[in-house]
Amino acid sequence: MLDVPYPAFYLPIRPASWSRLVPAAPTWTPADAYLQARDALKAVGLQVHAWTVLTHNSHLGAANPDLVVRNAFGDAYPYALCPSHEDVIEYCESLVRETLTLGEPDGLILEACGPMGFGHQTVHEKTSGADWTPADIDLLSLCFCKNCATRYPDQTRSVVRSAIDRTTTPSPPTPKPPPRRQHRAQHAPSPLPSQPNKP
Repeated sequence: MLDVPYPAFYLPIRPASWSRLVPAAPTWTPADAYLQARDALKAVGLQVHAWTVLTHNSHLGAANPDLVVRNAFGDAYPYALCPSHEDVIEYCESLVRETLTLGEPDGLILEACGPMGFGHQTVHEKTSGADWTPADIDLLSLCFCKNCATRYPDQTRSVVRSAIDRTTTPSPPTPKPPPRRQHRAQHAPSPLPSQPNKP
């Protein structure tokens, strides 16, 4: 069993092929682990498809917070690189190009081809039970990083924030009705027995 602490590139990293964003190399496998696995599989007649994850990278996002998705409240999603930034687009292009050039796979499986939203969060995130509606999740997935924010109509950020606040603000408690008064039957006092007339 492997404990993988961060996303890594399982091919040799050629510095000249990358710009600002450079993938991390694994420390838990050889640098050419993919090539070894590919050759072993091809030797027995199996095809190899390279699973390539583009904008989902918490390692690079944490190191480059200006390039990640931010919601309408300004909260950063460090696992989500935002493709509105040229550095992110260039990184994705380099990732695909290096995978095809060095890995020579029979096919390519691309994941996270756009901005990731609210749903992923962290390894041990806990949002279940927070009563987010599907609309809340969609609104929290809209990116308002410095590049994306300018592409929305004016007031979009405030409208989104108001909509989420409106659905998440707890309703005031319903006042309890006053306790019911129990009415007991009122019994008139029994008349005293009549006294016989004394002579």
